Amino acid sequence: MRRPKRTSVVPSNVLALVALGIFFAIEVQASVSEEETFEYHFKWTFVPAASAKFTVTHDRQEGKDVVILDASARSSRLVDPLWKMRDRMRAMYASDTGKSMNYELSQRENLRQVETRVEFDEGAGVARTSWRKRKGKGEWEEKEYDVPFGDACDPLTAAMLIRKMDFDAEEEHHIQVVSGKSIFKVTLKKVDAEVVKTRAGKFDTVKLELTAEEVYPPPDPGEEKEEKVEAVHLWISKEDNPKLIQMQAKAFVGSVTAQLVK
Repeated sequence: MRRPKRTSVVPSNVLALVALGIFFAIEVQASVSEEETFEYHFKWTFVPAASAKFTVTHDRQEGKDVVILDASARSSRLVDPLWKMRDRMRAMYASDTGKSMNYELSQRENLRQVETRVEFDEGAGVARTSWRKRKGKGEWEEKEYDVPFGDACDPLTAAMLIRKMDFDAEEEHHIQVVSGKSIFKVTLKKVDAEVVKTRAGKFDTVKLELTAEEVYPPPDPGEEKEEKVEAVHLWISKEDNPKLIQMQAKAFVGSVTAQLVK
């Protein structure tokens, strides 16, 4: 019997999809309790679809300097009757090494509710993932995974590393990202330079193409080759502390565009 074709799956909700680009905006500073916030508005073709807020806090916990990344996204009142979304992400990494410590994703989309938590065990080299999906009132489907993460990190921390990449010296860069039970190889390629105007101002930007390929678990040799994942495009400002100015991705109908508003 022929097996069905397997398609690569990148983080599918709006928040997870753009997280790799959103935190280009953040410059790591060493000051404790410093906080910085960025706000984005999303349009589905021409319809106001969602808003997102991203906050970075520098703190000290258990004698260690850490950076805490918080992100939340919600669909607009206009879109809620069709697709009600209330998503949250949170990650923490060590300031001195840039290594992921933990990562949480809470997805609430219509009746779907999924919770993911990842603890990075540096000593064992394993990302311990707890996953659960709501099946009914008071009933959850639960699973646990141990993922050998190597040099991979969570989506929010990955963006802190991506921010340091020099796309003038080298137009294509790669990074590996842990998302629950899987690891994705993320490729960012410079495709253009454009001027972008938003409510936050006018910016000279570098346009990047972002694609992702699942590299763990290893593919089954008996399955057909994975289909190509559609690209996401990011526009990053050209400045000492670069910001994500705009993001665009294809939707099931039309496209979704996010812009920096504050």
